[in-house]
Amino acid sequence: ALRSTGDSIELIALELRTRDAEIKASGQYQPKTLGGKGQLSLTAPGIQLQTKGELRPNTGSGQLALTASDMQQALRWLRVLPGLAAPLETAAATGRGQLTVGWQGGWRDPQLSASLKVPTLDWGPTPSAATAASSQLRLRDVQASLNGRLSQMQVTAKGRADIGTRRLSLELGAEGGSQAKPLSSWQAIVKQLKVSVEDPALGAGAWRLEAQRPFNLKGATDLIEVGAGQASLTAPTTKNSDRSAAPSQALLAWQPTRWQADQVVSAGSLKGLPLAWMELLLGPQISSAGWVGNLLFDGEWDVVLGPTLKLNAQLARSSGDLSVLAESADGTPARVAAGIREARISVNTSSSEGTALTAQLRWDSARAGMAEGQLRTQLRRTSTGEANKQDGPTIGGWTWPADAALSGQLKAQLPRLGAWSVLAPPGWRLRGSLATDMAISGSRSAPQFKGNLQADDLALRSVVDGFEFGHGRLRASVDGTRLR
Repeated sequence: ALRSTGDSIELIALELRTRDAEIKASGQYQPKTLGGKGQLSLTAPGIQLQTKGELRPNTGSGQLALTASDMQQALRWLRVLPGLAAPLETAAATGRGQLTVGWQGGWRDPQLSASLKVPTLDWGPTPSAATAASSQLRLRDVQASLNGRLSQMQVTAKGRADIGTRRLSLELGAEGGSQAKPLSSWQAIVKQLKVSVEDPALGAGAWRLEAQRPFNLKGATDLIEVGAGQASLTAPTTKNSDRSAAPSQALLAWQPTRWQADQVVSAGSLKGLPLAWMELLLGPQISSAGWVGNLLFDGEWDVVLGPTLKLNAQLARSSGDLSVLAESADGTPARVAAGIREARISVNTSSSEGTALTAQLRWDSARAGMAEGQLRTQLRRTSTGEANKQDGPTIGGWTWPADAALSGQLKAQLPRLGAWSVLAPPGWRLRGSLATDMAISGSRSAPQFKGNLQADDLALRSVVDGFEFGHGRLRASVDGTRLR
């Protein structure tokens, strides 16, 4: 029965029973003091809930325990509750888990102790659903805890999550809280962060990130700040790696990063990025080209995305070399060291608003040729009303429009190498020598080229398509979009 006595609203006793479930509750609430006490128990197929406690502005204590011993049974029972049948109709779940929460003190700044344990949980569409395999979520050995007051709390989390064929592992340790009343801002220190990602689309093995030192986090209504820090990046060993060397770790270092309103500010550097990361960026063509080696890159960036744009980024060889597939004088395949002297790509903006963008490429080697290019174009700030009318690639409110003017040039002298399979479609093999001197103009949607193109000893082959062409020679001039 529910009754009101003076300043209190009291639930004397509530007891509901069905064929397979039971709920009991009682409690008391004082609206003027914003406090109360009570207890609640629920027993249903696959799930149990017990809570009892008292909570007022400055005092209180209590406990809550939620145990899901069989998620399949629990889901079946939840479907019969009003309003849940339709949302859960195509859901399937198996597994178990437990949540416990204890508190001491008032709700303004309680002393909390919470623990979540999920040994195993599979959740996703029913097996008959068309997207079941790709959207299935599987949690394994998940553990998380919160301990302390809202003003200063310790947080730990670890576990594994599989989404379709992708796997993510996490270890996190942090502490922080909020001194503001209400809780409009917060700050924290991340003391431990380890992330591991496995995805067949990225190849075999795990890609790992591990913070090398603690870093700060701050947040408010329209602000997130990440303090300076550094982390190691470890790529899996691939067939293109130098297996005689220890696994290469790149070092990622970032300066204080800020997301505020419509602006992002970030700067940092990468040291010792191995070839495996280039394969991640460029795709399987790296493997097809037969590039092998211990090549390492260094990079840096300085970016401001907002009402004005600032973008300065570059990636350049720091050490190591490649061995590439070439041919001896009698035409037999041979592997030679490229003898790389310089490999660099950079992107920079200029003008007061950052609308002018320049990209530059330079490749210079003893036995794998040389290439040098530059491309200049324009970016445009996207207004709020144009948010859904993009006509080109967009990042941070800046668009590369279809009518953006292009100007640039490309010069290259590339010897007879099998490595140029990187330029061919997957499954095709391309080799030969190439020389070009080309001017670029027009727009992004209609680029124009003018210059000369020479190729010797061309060979193109696809075993799958049954196509093979060899001993080719090309002398051509390009004007606009015509090849003569």
